[in-house]
Amino acid sequence: MAQEIERKFLVDREKWAATKKRAGQLYRQGYLLTDVNKTIRVRLTDAEGWLTIKGKNDGATRAEYEYRIPAADARELLDAFSTSELSKIRYELLVYCHLKAGEKIIFSKKFIL
Repeated sequence: MAQEIERKFLVDREKWAATKKRAGQLYRQGYLLTDVNKTIRVRLTDAEGWLTIKGKNDGATRAEYEYRIPAADARELLDAFSTSELSKIRYELLVYCHLKAGEKIIFSKKFIL
């Protein structure tokens, strides 16, 4: 079982607008079930979908199960069973971290705006 660690950050819109970034990916997202103990969510892009089941929050973490599903299935689930929906654009940025002289880590981070 995977554990999600929720982290949220405030973004300076002027700095964000000035940041060089790849084109974002539009997501359609809907909730099939939400209560205090669990959430079942479907996400859809043009090419693929995901079904995500999340458990009850325990501080900043919670159990999370996420499965890739065909886009057509995600669309059908959203159309037939979604109780609430939203759209968002996700951006992937390369972030460079320098550890010691001559060492660096490059990782990708997804941001939602």
